[in-house]
Amino acid sequence: MKALRFCAASLAALSLTVSAAAFAHETGDPSEKVTVLQDQMLKNVPGKKALMIEVDYKPGQSSIAHKHEGTAMAYVLSGTITSQVKGEKAITYKTGEYWYEPAGS
Repeated sequence: MKALRFCAASLAALSLTVSAAAFAHETGDPSEKVTVLQDQMLKNVPGKKALMIEVDYKPGQSSIAHKHEGTAMAYVLSGTITSQVKGEKAITYKTGEYWYEPAGS
């Protein structure tokens, strides 16, 4: 599981999911804005899809601890974001930086 804390961040994320199940992004604040940019079934990997979203956070806003079924790749469009995978130290990313999270983290 990972916890995310944001400072006026806009984040683009790509998730390669293990099934065609609907995306669920849990948050600690109902005002979190999640926009699906692309939701595409992978023709060469039956039953799997790629999902690209943009998540906008207000200063100090955070997501509750959660994990992703599939691989996640994230890119900070603006602001800063602190991400922490369970058992690891928190890392702060700023505009233009990106990171990778393996499935299940």
